[in-house]
Amino acid sequence: MGVAMSATYTPISTAKSSDDCENPDSLPISATKSSPLSACDKIFWVLMLALFLIAFALLIGLRVSSEISSSGYKCPDFTINGAHLTQFNYTGSNRTLSYNLALNITLTNPKKKLFLELIDVKVSAYYQDKRIGQVTLMDRSMSSTPKNTTVFQNVVVQGHDMLFEQSQSVTRPAAAELYSIDVVIDFQDRYTVHRGEVIYNLRLPLSSNGTYWDADKTTNCPIYI
Repeated sequence: MGVAMSATYTPISTAKSSDDCENPDSLPISATKSSPLSACDKIFWVLMLALFLIAFALLIGLRVSSEISSSGYKCPDFTINGAHLTQFNYTGSNRTLSYNLALNITLTNPKKKLFLELIDVKVSAYYQDKRIGQVTLMDRSMSSTPKNTTVFQNVVVQGHDMLFEQSQSVTRPAAAELYSIDVVIDFQDRYTVHRGEVIYNLRLPLSSNGTYWDADKTTNCPIYI
């Protein structure tokens, strides 16, 4: 008489539950050997990378803060080295001012160790306390190495605008006299978010009457916002 034998097959589940990372010993042997990098390992390395990036950002921030706190914020040095007024005509009938002012500007990074990165640098011209024109010197960020000087040649502020009210009059000096034009350079430091401005009170003739010019310089920096 033969004996009939039956066998049942129970598959081993390889699915991981939410408690697998907390208790890896509970995983079946076949599951731990099927993958060279488990989900727990992936989470661990992602966390380590995130901690490294956070520590690196804090290190940079502490270095910048250390320089500012130890010696104060060092403002970038904007200097106007040349100014030429080639046109300045005012028509009283329609209150229209036509102007052309060319400037040579240098930017010096006064920092000894850190880079200087500025954004939103604008040059504005004022006549009789009225803004007559504006030009963007740098709309995107620009980096400058320590103690480096950048030269901006022939920065032209020009236009043909109707800016003056009917009740206002534009005083034009005689041919031999000088025009008084205020030039304001606004800037913002990308890293420290400090803002500042450099004001030049220019006194210059039309270029056809000479090249002599003079100026008083005022720096307002930093401006806390």
